[in-house]
Amino acid sequence: EVSSSSSKGVPHSTALAACRALAHEMPALNSLDTVVGTLLRLLCDPQPSYRARAVRALAEVLDADASLFAQEQVRLAVSARLLDTAVSVRSSAVDLVGRHLLRCTDAASFDEYYRALSVHVVDAGVSVRKQVVHILRAICAARSGDDPVVTDACVKLAGRLSDEESVRALALRALAELWFSSEAGAAEHAKQLVVVASECPRECADEWLGGLLRDVSASNRAVCSKLCDAVVALFSEASGTAHQAQCVRALELFAQAAPALLVPYVPLLVPLLRAIGACSGRPLTAQDCALAGGLARVLRRVVPLCCNPSPVDIERMASCFSVLVCAQDAQQPRLVRDCAAALTVVCNAHPTAGTITPRARIAGLVDHLCLVLSSEATPSAAATASRLAEWCALYALGVLCQHSGNFTAALSQEEEE
Repeated sequence: EVSSSSSKGVPHSTALAACRALAHEMPALNSLDTVVGTLLRLLCDPQPSYRARAVRALAEVLDADASLFAQEQVRLAVSARLLDTAVSVRSSAVDLVGRHLLRCTDAASFDEYYRALSVHVVDAGVSVRKQVVHILRAICAARSGDDPVVTDACVKLAGRLSDEESVRALALRALAELWFSSEAGAAEHAKQLVVVASECPRECADEWLGGLLRDVSASNRAVCSKLCDAVVALFSEASGTAHQAQCVRALELFAQAAPALLVPYVPLLVPLLRAIGACSGRPLTAQDCALAGGLARVLRRVVPLCCNPSPVDIERMASCFSVLVCAQDAQQPRLVRDCAAALTVVCNAHPTAGTITPRARIAGLVDHLCLVLSSEATPSAAATASRLAEWCALYALGVLCQHSGNFTAALSQEEEE
């Protein structure tokens, strides 16, 4: 009757409203609340198999009436099954949430379900972790790139890069599709990469995110270059040492995977390095050390690729690195090592850096390093790392001396006097 009425000119909305009014009078729909109530009680059944079946049945009911998904009693019951002791029940609950989360229009309900779901990316069950990775991937694809939920999902996906191979492969594929499928949205993707690089453990990020960038730079150079440019833009606009250190951490990954992309930006990095070197008279904060070390690791890989670097930039880099090495003690072995390695690269790649480094500064570096090396230290892992870092610095000084003209003769003359 509705079909025939619609064909005679009755508006479709009127016919649809009539159908709903008639359906509301049907006994089956009047008992919907009873059906849902029964399923919610079955979710607490002692048998895991019954609980899993009840979750699946509830998912079918929600397919018919999505508004039930936002009801508090349903949300609390589903959240409780996400914490079930049985993997099969948790898997069914994750599947239910994944099926309906993207269609949820209530922001508060979405946030509650997302928080309850996302923690299971570290679930004890491998199958559950895979399901959550798939759902996070779908969330990232469906929502705007500047949505904080997408950034949080990216961080959680990156956290699975240290997982077993099957889960890690899914997470890597999700990140690759999100960041490198096209050049569009590079600014949002750069923000996500900066947060992910700073949150992900260094060894894991260097191995897997660096490897991903390396593969993409080989197969899709344009997309990788666009993303690199966007990260540099964030760095140039960053306010505060903490945000700058996060951006430099992301640039480290590009320096490992495709250092040639950063060659044009060396003049942009040198002034910040000078600013940190100018503060070396006072104790550097942890953020200062992180930023200085990151810049040293980036420049160490990029400077050798510079064809005609500015002599002023070379002089400033050599000066800043030598100051930073001299200003640090055994409490900052990593920073000493990174700055010394960068100093070595600068001097080897551009020998004039040794001739423009003041002799007094080199002598001061020698005095400082000899004092540290001659000090008695209790054997430990930290002491060993510090000692190795200082030896690395001495090697850098040896390169400086090699390119310093008559420095060795002058130093010998001073010792005789």
